[in-house]
Amino acid sequence: MIYRVASKVERVILGNVHLANRYPPLFIVGVPRSGTTAVLLHLFNRFRFSYFPNISRRYHRAPVSATVWGRMAHRYCPTYGNLFGEVEGPMAPSDGWEIFFRWFPRYDLSQPVAASKLYQLRTLVRFMEIMFKAPFINKNNSNPVRVPELAELFPDALFVHVERDLFDTVISNLEARDKHAVPLNKWWSVAPPRYFDHTFSSELEQVVAQVWDVNNFIEESLGKIAPQRWTRIAYRDFCRQPDDVLDWVAETYKGLGYSLANRPGFEGRERSIRYSTREVPEDQKQEMERILNNIKSQALEAVDAERNHS
Repeated sequence: MIYRVASKVERVILGNVHLANRYPPLFIVGVPRSGTTAVLLHLFNRFRFSYFPNISRRYHRAPVSATVWGRMAHRYCPTYGNLFGEVEGPMAPSDGWEIFFRWFPRYDLSQPVAASKLYQLRTLVRFMEIMFKAPFINKNNSNPVRVPELAELFPDALFVHVERDLFDTVISNLEARDKHAVPLNKWWSVAPPRYFDHTFSSELEQVVAQVWDVNNFIEESLGKIAPQRWTRIAYRDFCRQPDDVLDWVAETYKGLGYSLANRPGFEGRERSIRYSTREVPEDQKQEMERILNNIKSQALEAVDAERNHS
């Protein structure tokens, strides 16, 4: 009953209140299983940010009310532990899947974005900024294919693009698909823009296409916005020197006139960040390379055909 009332109240407020953000939001983007959660948690454990906690995702129709209640009843204990991107605890950072889905479609890009209502998401983020008195941070595996919309909705938004070795990323995604029992030609986490309705002959082919196309889409999208608004980091390098990304974020915010507050107790905390590589059989590696070369070749042919047509 309380949830229904809170949902109706928040829907009315978001529909009638237009708020601009005080701080540039920070989005961590990358292919699923590329290390984005580790980067998010490292930043989140170091600096104070506003965010969508797990409790707001659970009560996604009333995320503001849920967060207010969650802050009174629970607290976040800094951790690097997560399972497929999910961190335990009501006040732990979440991807906010169900919240974002109110304005962005699930996976399938044939469904239109609710562009006329996107201001509601901006207002919601502002409410989170007010509650936490800090910039907003988010990692959502669907956001990589929404970089253009996010960059337009938040003109001063910052992006951290995380990249990981192709073979490791593909194998990790295959493991995730198996864990979640995802059938062939169905997508786990996010659909690649150019292949969301494509029919694949094997799961390996599908995952290679997903990893390559999503990463390529991110690069193309970030290439269209100001270079000072984003940075690209290799996950392997991050694991070796995790504080480099902290420096970039802190210095970028400082250059924009904002000083990030530190989260108490960060110094001396054990950081469970390590790079693990997969042992890929040579025949499987060769098959991945063959598939990738075919995909790249098809992409080039499509670009040439479009140019000739125009």
